[in-house]
Amino acid sequence: MGRWTPELVEAVVLYLERPRDVLFVLASLPQGLLTLPLQCVAQLTEMAVVDWPDVHLDESAIDARSLDLLAGARRLAPSITVNVQAGDAFQQLVPLLAGCITRVHIPSAVPLPAGLSVQAALAQCTALRHLSLHVPSKPDAVSWLEPLLQRLAATETLSTLDLRFGRDTIPLIQSCVFAHVAHWLQEALWSALGGSPFLTDLVLESPRLLARPTPDYRMPRTLRFLQWKALHECSMVPVAAILRSAPNLSSLALSWGHLPPSPLVMVVRDLRCLVSVSFSGNRLGSKVFPPVLQAIANLPLLETLCLADNQLADSAVPYLLRVLAECSVLRTLDVSQNAISATGLASLLPALAKKPTLAQIKLENNCYVLRNLAHIAL
Repeated sequence: MGRWTPELVEAVVLYLERPRDVLFVLASLPQGLLTLPLQCVAQLTEMAVVDWPDVHLDESAIDARSLDLLAGARRLAPSITVNVQAGDAFQQLVPLLAGCITRVHIPSAVPLPAGLSVQAALAQCTALRHLSLHVPSKPDAVSWLEPLLQRLAATETLSTLDLRFGRDTIPLIQSCVFAHVAHWLQEALWSALGGSPFLTDLVLESPRLLARPTPDYRMPRTLRFLQWKALHECSMVPVAAILRSAPNLSSLALSWGHLPPSPLVMVVRDLRCLVSVSFSGNRLGSKVFPPVLQAIANLPLLETLCLADNQLADSAVPYLLRVLAECSVLRTLDVSQNAISATGLASLLPALAKKPTLAQIKLENNCYVLRNLAHIAL
């Protein structure tokens, strides 16, 4: 190692592609062969999950020492993920490393004073790519969500937005007030989403986001991935119009507990770029699903289809067979947790066996009995 210098070691480490190789080198070499930034990275592994260049920090681990180490490693351009609980330590981190913070998770409701401070801190994160946020069901959330949602529409680096809306736990006496606030939040959210020219991934989880839909609601045209979980959306019609505003959508996951078929068919027919479709957990039943499956069979790029927990019975098997025949690049099929019997499975299995592109098949938790399948020759 006589010819090695700390600067040369740093250049080699930054060239390594696998995070585990970086950690192995840092643990194996003497401190004298590491530059100061590399020494800081090595010490960070004691208090954070380091998959270099990714550094994952819980807010509780942000203290004077971790701030010093992160500042020392800043020249190596770490990509910092922060899990924010209260927001105080996060606000201390931002002035030092705003340009290195790429992912922020806020998994629980933030009260008003802290919410305003977090909103101001997020505005300084110029490299933010992923924001995961729990939106509290409280009237005072409006005060800090308004500027935050407005800023999201103009943030060029932000590509992934994950919004989880809390359930309404407000006493009945305040229900009318909350209904107005909830409507305002929906207006602000859809305005921000429709105005974003950069967002590619969106996760929405809410009891209800379409209390009063308008024709102005739309998705970003840049959107590629959408996961939408809800419990009380009353109509699929406005959603069909909203989804058609994202013509380049390639991954769609809707889990609502129910999905009316007609607008859903229109959605599938219009979104011709879909590569992954998941309608799990809707319990649609075999009477509802045939037209949806007919539309899915016409998706030329489909690779993943997940229909788990939909009460599909044997009557859906012919339509599944058409999907297998028409979707030439299908790699994953999930029809678990349905009501397909041994008879239906006997019709399905030969087609599955002859599908060379299939890499993953999920059939568990249907109502077939294995001993009834003894006559099937695969």
